[in-house]
Amino acid sequence: GLAAGVATFLATPSSANLASAVTDEVGSGSLVFSTSGTFVPVLNFGGATTGITYVTQAATYTLIGATISFSIFIQLSSKGSATGSATITGFPNASRAGSTGNYFAGAPTSITFTGLFFGQINASSSTMSILQYTTATTPLAITDVGFVNTSRISITGTYLI
Repeated sequence: GLAAGVATFLATPSSANLASAVTDEVGSGSLVFSTSGTFVPVLNFGGATTGITYVTQAATYTLIGATISFSIFIQLSSKGSATGSATITGFPNASRAGSTGNYFAGAPTSITFTGLFFGQINASSSTMSILQYTTATTPLAITDVGFVNTSRISITGTYLI
């Protein structure tokens, strides 16, 4: 059957009953048709940002319902001294629990990798891993070793929240 808020709205349509129905149906919040904005993407190596500086560090997003579409551009002036796997943080929302995949094609410049360059956001996460597909059956992390002081990353994608 219908959730109580939806049944009430159908019996007595009003703005207040619609808000109650949406909250009752999805569990929390109000109905969001569309919103957009910017966020600051932060490159990390091994979860650290020591010494990383940027020429450009920009991102935009659009939220429609439960779908976020984004575009990121990062250009380094220094890759810093942090070591480890490359990730990007700063996304406005975590991905949906239980979602798998969330793979995003990217256009890297001055980054050493083998095969296909891409980003991935795991379920319930707002951190993108920077990965490569080689001949291996599982993706491999791109680390600080693959970056130089002038590296650039451009990635666009869409994921569910």
